[in-house]
Amino acid sequence: MKLNPQQKTQVALQLKAHGHSEYKTDIEIAGGLVLKNFLVSANILRPEIMSSLQLAQWLCLNNGLYKNKSVIDVGCGTGILGVVMALCGAKKVICSDVDGVAVKNTNLNINNYELSKKIKVVESDLFVNIKSQKFDVIVFNHQFFSDGPMSEQLSVDFSIIKRGSLIHRFFEDVKKFLNKDGVIIMNYFHLAGPVNNPAVQAPKHGYIVSERFNLKVTAGIQKGPVSIYEIRLK
Repeated sequence: MKLNPQQKTQVALQLKAHGHSEYKTDIEIAGGLVLKNFLVSANILRPEIMSSLQLAQWLCLNNGLYKNKSVIDVGCGTGILGVVMALCGAKKVICSDVDGVAVKNTNLNINNYELSKKIKVVESDLFVNIKSQKFDVIVFNHQFFSDGPMSEQLSVDFSIIKRGSLIHRFFEDVKKFLNKDGVIIMNYFHLAGPVNNPAVQAPKHGYIVSERFNLKVTAGIQKGPVSIYEIRLK
């Protein structure tokens, strides 16, 4: 599906915001948790201005879902979601990303928070390089917009835009890695439309979707309705 004019404007805004040099920042999560000196590598998505911040905050406040459980963060980027879950009680965390720069970025943040015994990072296209194992919780902060790449900033571009086939591949492949009573957590920025919306696409693969959070975000660069979903197999 081609982007409409409003979506093109939003994607261009995000691409511009993420064409940055490496930097460190303090990110306030929730419940007194602040990620001090959090590293964001050049051209990697900036979590503090994206809907991934709302997801990180929600995960911190809802740690009963994954406390003392095994977790994988698919498409980890900077590693913010895996770091938050490790700090908030997850037993074991795997962070994976197809982008080697993101893998390095995540490893550096893990070392900064002394979490190397709790988090393992794997370079992988979805589950391709994940060993046969089951997880209690699978978090996927996926690409929202559906179209071809718009620029040569591949690590950023492919983190924002992906044709609709990826989400369907994810929902089929994830069945082999999700425990019987496990849960998938995904967020969504509704301006992107229905093609990559988990609430629309997951039921086609035999899942039940429950919206657990909905907020009209007014800060950052993804302004508008954002949802967080719990997704379970029927």
